[in-house]
Amino acid sequence: SGPGYLPGPARVHIELSRAPLFALRSSVLIDTLGLLGLGALFGLLAASLGSIAILTPFERVQRLLNRLRNGQFEPPLRRGDDGGPLDALEEGISAIARLLREQRQTLMSRDEQTMAELHETLEELEIKNAELDIARKKALAASQVKSEFLANMSHEIRTPMNGVLGFVELLAKTELSRTQQGHLQTIRASARHLMTILNDILDFSKIEAGKFELAQQPFDLRELLENAVLLFAPNAHAKNLSLVLDVAPELPSGLIGDGPRIAQIVTNLVSNAVKFTDRGQVEVCVRLCSETAKTVTFGIAVLDTGIGFAPQDRARLFSAFDQIDTSPTRRHGGTGLGLAICRRLVQMMGGDIHAESVPGEGACFEATLRLDRLLATEAGEGAEAVPPPVSMPALLAMRDETLARALTHILALRGVAASLCRDVNELEAALSQPPAPGPLLIAIDLRTLPGARQALPELLRAREQPVEGGLLLIGGAEAAMPGNGGFAYGRLQAWQIARPPVSREVLPVLDALLARHAGTPLPDQASTTVPAAHSTPGTQGLHVLLADDNLINRQLARLFLQQLGAQVDEAANGLEAVQRCAGHDYDVVLMDIQMPELDGLSATRRIRAAGPNRDTPIVALTAEILPSDAGRYRAAGIDDQVIKPVTEEALVATLLKWGNRCHLPDPQVQA
Repeated sequence: SGPGYLPGPARVHIELSRAPLFALRSSVLIDTLGLLGLGALFGLLAASLGSIAILTPFERVQRLLNRLRNGQFEPPLRRGDDGGPLDALEEGISAIARLLREQRQTLMSRDEQTMAELHETLEELEIKNAELDIARKKALAASQVKSEFLANMSHEIRTPMNGVLGFVELLAKTELSRTQQGHLQTIRASARHLMTILNDILDFSKIEAGKFELAQQPFDLRELLENAVLLFAPNAHAKNLSLVLDVAPELPSGLIGDGPRIAQIVTNLVSNAVKFTDRGQVEVCVRLCSETAKTVTFGIAVLDTGIGFAPQDRARLFSAFDQIDTSPTRRHGGTGLGLAICRRLVQMMGGDIHAESVPGEGACFEATLRLDRLLATEAGEGAEAVPPPVSMPALLAMRDETLARALTHILALRGVAASLCRDVNELEAALSQPPAPGPLLIAIDLRTLPGARQALPELLRAREQPVEGGLLLIGGAEAAMPGNGGFAYGRLQAWQIARPPVSREVLPVLDALLARHAGTPLPDQASTTVPAAHSTPGTQGLHVLLADDNLINRQLARLFLQQLGAQVDEAANGLEAVQRCAGHDYDVVLMDIQMPELDGLSATRRIRAAGPNRDTPIVALTAEILPSDAGRYRAAGIDDQVIKPVTEEALVATLLKWGNRCHLPDPQVQA
């Protein structure tokens, strides 16, 4: 117990103030917040500076890309110098920009060069177009000159040939020795061959010049084919060839088209076949391909057993002025135009022509054509009526099956059923059969089965019943017997015709046989033929004006006309023809088209305008007439045309046609 010691429990009471603690805490908090704020400020500043450092290169890159997108390659682009990680990208983009700038400069340079070249080309094209236009005008002028040249050549060539052929015909009617007749035949054949060559050249030239036109006229197809094929019968007979024309009986005969040009196609094909065939046969086979109510499609095939041609030569066949054998020792002549003209004619008709061959065995040329059918309303009242079918059997004694087929088709036109007998034994067997109703026709080919003619009388006597009918003997090219009445051959009435048999010779035999069997007289056939060049009731006393500038042609025509009993006045030009028509009344005026002073058409117009011959028939004498010319001729007042070279038959037909008629104006011209 010292001082201040108090015995007993003691208690200590201490009081502490919180204010300093709160002050300290506030101070620490303020310091901490200050530090945090300062750190945040520095962080924000650092982040801002960092973002600027980072974004600036991106902005530069973006600006670069925008400049590139906008095509701004100049001035030269520069990259940043801060050494950032995007400097390489900037450098790459700048390199691309430089490359694009260079390419654009190159393209601009090329564009300028191209435009310069294009401008130069356009100038050259303008010059070329001007030259082409000048050349086109020159070509048109040359084509016109060529057409006029062809027309003049056609006239100038045919005019002297008309005189040659005409006087040859007149000379042939005088008394000549056999040697002189032979020389005359040579002159005639040579002149006609020359005309064929000239016609081919002129036709091909007109086709090439685009001046060739096809006519659309009714014609008889069967008659046309027969006339064309019969022209070559003498040549085929001279070479001992079998020439056959086989026309399908169901093929319509009345068609509309250019008949003369179809005949030209056939004659060209048959001529070549006969020329290139030394043995065997030449067959002209005509078949119906299809038909409608208005059109007919048919094929014309020419088959031969000649030399043929190699496959590699097929393309040359239809080339102009080209021949397979061009050697100096070639056996067959020609211009090389025939097949070329055939192809062009067939193509102009909308058809097709092709050729097949086995070298050394023969060839086949076939043309397919489609033509309009001649309707009954177009045929008119003068159309020939088709005879009704007849009940008559026929026996064909021949070994030539091609000939038998052709003859069978001819007989089928009248409904005659034919049977083929290839030898005498088959003929004997056929004759031993019971007779069929109607007269029996026996046809014998004297070329392939001559023994049948000698054996026939014995075969007929061996029959129990006598045969009623006729005998048709088919001989060579000149074996036809004159007249239509035939001759007696035992109990049979016999007729003899030439090869090849054609319907115009076979069908009259059937008519005569049926008429004889029925006991009716046969109509006179002579009235259907064209009379010879001598005076006839239809031509006697006719007053004819002949207008032609060629003296030889006038002399020839005057001789023809005087033989016909006509009185002839002549005019050397168109003006003289007009003057003569003003003072005389003529029955017929024959008017040449190309004449001096006044051409034929102008002269015709003046004659039609006034005077006594306004209604006189005027017939044009022309080298050739195109369908387009026909309209001009009708418009001028021409009634008809005669194509040069003028023949006796043409003059006879013209005078018989127009001698007692008047000019009929063209309705279209009057309208």
